[in-house]
Amino acid sequence: MSNNYIVETLGFRRGLFFTLAMGYCLVPLMILVGMLFQLHSLHYFVLFALAVFVSLRLHQQRSTLFGSKKTDTKKLLEAGEILAKDFVIVAIIYTLSLVVSSYLKISPFLF
Repeated sequence: MSNNYIVETLGFRRGLFFTLAMGYCLVPLMILVGMLFQLHSLHYFVLFALAVFVSLRLHQQRSTLFGSKKTDTKKLLEAGEILAKDFVIVAIIYTLSLVVSSYLKISPFLF
């Protein structure tokens, strides 16, 4: 079995859309985690800022991503590379946000 099973099944374009849809579906789960652990409001602010950041980056790439089905593969690969870097940035910032929010919950005298 290949490591690229989803890519082979869906194709690059549909696989990219699947990844984007799953990312947006995780936002309510991240909100629920914040509510369950009673995290600081910083958690929600960072989550909102990251959702806006990803949405703006998608808006910048809209002609490549949501254009005709005959979009050049090279352009799609470049857009995928840019979005992959953005997703790494989002993951790092969100993880740091969770750490800071948890720390603020443990020692609330800072804020």
